[in-house]
Amino acid sequence: MNNGSCYNQPSASTYYPASDFVDLVGVDGFDFGGQKWAQVFDNALPPLQTLGKPLWILSEGIVPMDNQSQFITDSFAGTKQFNLAGILYFNAQASD
Repeated sequence: MNNGSCYNQPSASTYYPASDFVDLVGVDGFDFGGQKWAQVFDNALPPLQTLGKPLWILSEGIVPMDNQSQFITDSFAGTKQFNLAGILYFNAQASD
């Protein structure tokens, strides 16, 4: 699921088919200007933790890249806080 799609939903179980069909759960989210890592993920991760599967951030990144180093630092802290199995970081530079 996308971090924005979890808002106004009763829980992550809205998207969850059943444990027999799922090996891991994850969310993606991006800072599109001035957000901190916690603002992007803190609402999305706790409902996914309740599902009892390895939890990943399946894609994250920053646009514009003015906050990139702090966002990445916060990603490592969030990995510990939420006991994440992994993070996939999306990095692309726009060409002129």
